[in-house]
Amino acid sequence: MSTFLDDIFGPLTLDMVGLFGKSVTHSRVTPGAYNTATGTATPTTVTQTLPAIIEEYKGAELISGLVKAGDKKVSIAGAAFDSPPEPTDTITVGSVPYSVVEVAAIYSGEDVALFVLKCRKA
Repeated sequence: MSTFLDDIFGPLTLDMVGLFGKSVTHSRVTPGAYNTATGTATPTTVTQTLPAIIEEYKGAELISGLVKAGDKKVSIAGAAFDSPPEPTDTITVGSVPYSVVEVAAIYSGEDVALFVLKCRKA
């Protein structure tokens, strides 16, 4: 059940990221349907274009060893996703694909207001 804060911050986050961010492509590969005749499953790729804030990791984060040089911090409004991001997904910034390494959710109440993705060049 949504809370008062969800009703305010969900749309606000989507508006602010859309206003100040840039478009990225979120891709997820799913196994697809199993074909009993061939004994295989044909993977299906689902893509979605979303607004995102792209940041470089800074000194202390790099020194800690938790991130690598070239990793990106990608922030996307929770309301923008059809389904929540997963560590096996891909985010394409411009023409450069990045693998999602880690997903952190920031809540405004019961709902996710913002997903922060740690992304690494694929």
